[in-house]
Amino acid sequence: MITLTTISLLLFAAFVTISIIKFGLLSSWSAYGLKWAKRYPMPNLNIWSAVNIVVAMLLLPPMIERSAGSPWQFLGFFAPLYLIVVGLTPNFEKVDGKWTREGLTHTFGAFACAIMSTLWVAYEWWVILITAGVVLLLALTTKSLRECIVLWSEMALFSAAFAVLLFL
Repeated sequence: MITLTTISLLLFAAFVTISIIKFGLLSSWSAYGLKWAKRYPMPNLNIWSAVNIVVAMLLLPPMIERSAGSPWQFLGFFAPLYLIVVGLTPNFEKVDGKWTREGLTHTFGAFACAIMSTLWVAYEWWVILITAGVVLLLALTTKSLRECIVLWSEMALFSAAFAVLLFL
């Protein structure tokens, strides 16, 4: 399972790095999905969506295995599943100030993924503190904390999940 986690981490880290270099710091991870879709339109799926889906599918077995025997094992299934939902519904923008079905699905999936990932990592609460501290330092160094608070929170949570899978 370490191999799946490592491949997932390398893919995710490379794509985050490429996205930041290409588009700068944006307000959230989902905002990169919109940028990729607009810059490189593809029918039905864009590269951001594909990366999210592959990362989630690679994380699914290790997250379930890592929490085997725990009453919270279902979180190791549903957190990556909701990341797949996010990947499948990249267009979260409102149209004429109203939510679209895709936007609602994306937003629900993103919140569900964040909550379930946080709860899954919560039994190793100190990992969240460490990754949040490191990400906070990055945000302060780039002077982007206020504009990119959601992005930095998402990166801290991804980092915490990868740290639990790889080092604990």
